[in-house]
Amino acid sequence: GLHLSFITGLFFSLSRNLLVFFGNLAESYNIKKISAVIAIIVSLIYLLLTGMPVSAERAFLMTSYVFIGILIDRRHNNFRAIAIAAFIILLCYPEAVLNPSFQMSFAAVLALIASCDIFTKLIIIGNILQYLLYVVLSFVNLEFYISYALESSVKLLLYVSNYVSKIDSLILSFHAVSSVSILVITLGFLFLCLWNGSLRFLGLVVIVCGLFISFQYVTPDILVNINNIAVKESDGQLYSVNKNAHITGFIGLVWAKQNGQQKLLKHNLENAKCLSCEAGKGCIYTKQKRKILIAYTPKYVMQNCLDIDLVIQFGKFIYPQECHKQYLSYVDIISHGPYFIWVLDNKVKISKHNNRIWNV
Repeated sequence: GLHLSFITGLFFSLSRNLLVFFGNLAESYNIKKISAVIAIIVSLIYLLLTGMPVSAERAFLMTSYVFIGILIDRRHNNFRAIAIAAFIILLCYPEAVLNPSFQMSFAAVLALIASCDIFTKLIIIGNILQYLLYVVLSFVNLEFYISYALESSVKLLLYVSNYVSKIDSLILSFHAVSSVSILVITLGFLFLCLWNGSLRFLGLVVIVCGLFISFQYVTPDILVNINNIAVKESDGQLYSVNKNAHITGFIGLVWAKQNGQQKLLKHNLENAKCLSCEAGKGCIYTKQKRKILIAYTPKYVMQNCLDIDLVIQFGKFIYPQECHKQYLSYVDIISHGPYFIWVLDNKVKISKHNNRIWNV
């Protein structure tokens, strides 16, 4: 989106300056409007070349709004431009509202527009100081020292960047947050950016409340899909129950990132505190005095039926109807998985997570 804006502005200025050399054309027509048309065409071509990501579509619509204002002799309004861009994109692609590209692109631009006045004042002050510095230094021959300082600063910047990029501990991972906290933070952000006057800073209070809510969110204790089961141990980390599962696959990485990890860990039963397993039969997950049975055979279900709160059928067998405990069948996992399970003090909470936009 930023590149499209730069290229559009570049072609607008370039075409306007070139058209000045054609005297008859400049006298007969408004070359500013001609340049605006050229800029819109160039931005459309660049949009098609980029593959039309949401951020580029947003930039195209906003810049086109500005240039259309030039064509009809109207001043543009930045807030209206971003509102029109959001309306058109969501009208054509309603699912884009769940796209991080849409969210981050519009959030960044809205923040820049809302803080434009502050940066404008800083730029004016900076320009004044810059001109004063030029006047003072114009009589002093410092080219060699300035060039050496600039070269050294670039080398230092490259060295620091390369050194920092190799430090793994600088990468901080945070667990997923609830939808409620995201909604509260978004409302606070919009209030801060769109409201006029000093009351807008109440949006910061709302944002802090949203952050506080996000800290209260607890990630699932057990995650189940057709290929693997991950359980949260006493150290808060997710471990893969299936030793043959591909822990660096897409699902495994998603689960790990939701829990604030880089990847799932392989379970070591010797150090396990919550999970106990019997080879070929299944496992029992214990937390908050509640037990979750992961069963590979019907016999293992009947052996532990009286002492468990939930059964996860993780194998192709006929579930024994004599066990009247709550259970997730193998068919449910195939048809409706993945499942997220929270083991709480008073209950076991199960959440079905197949509600993605590509599921029908």
